[in-house]
Amino acid sequence: MSADLPDELQDVEVSSPSDDETRESDTDRGDGDGDPDEFEDFVVFAVGDRRLAVSVDAVRNIVTVGATTRVPRAASAIDGIMDLRGEITAIIDARSHFPTRAAEPATSDQRIIVFDMPQGRQSAGIRVDAVEGVELFPLKYVTPSETVDDEAADHPLVAALLHRVENGEKTDPVGLVDVEGIVEASGPVGQSDDAPSNVS
Repeated sequence: MSADLPDELQDVEVSSPSDDETRESDTDRGDGDGDPDEFEDFVVFAVGDRRLAVSVDAVRNIVTVGATTRVPRAASAIDGIMDLRGEITAIIDARSHFPTRAAEPATSDQRIIVFDMPQGRQSAGIRVDAVEGVELFPLKYVTPSETVDDEAADHPLVAALLHRVENGEKTDPVGLVDVEGIVEASGPVGQSDDAPSNVS
């Protein structure tokens, strides 16, 4: 079950705990063979009826949706640009890559997940229908999508599936989004794409 998104992740910097701050109650849980499980935090979000995630390490901050400025000749997946704390950030429309028939929620419910891009790269974020929270998943249940026969993994931008085990049963999978892949697939800002940038 998703934890509520902590207030400190709204409109501020996001940081993952250091090794020294790792919660003992989580790392001490093992699978019965005496070895503790390793866990990682993921930001879980919704696009239509899809549940997707990115590692907390890939997220700089999470902000409410503000006014964007359209850029002439920008790729079709780019909503526009926003000035976030003095940095011009390209905003990607998640629905352009994960089409859905579900109605788009009110802007007040949507969020922008700003990626922690390498220095020198264009700042980028993705507009999603909702951010559900931060969930802790055991790394042993992070399964590369190419090794899984599951509809949730059948998408070129889903790198892996995340599961947990509750009451002896695996939970429904959450698709781990390839951050670099979605930024590249969205196309450049300020230059039209000759072919559609949607990936489906």
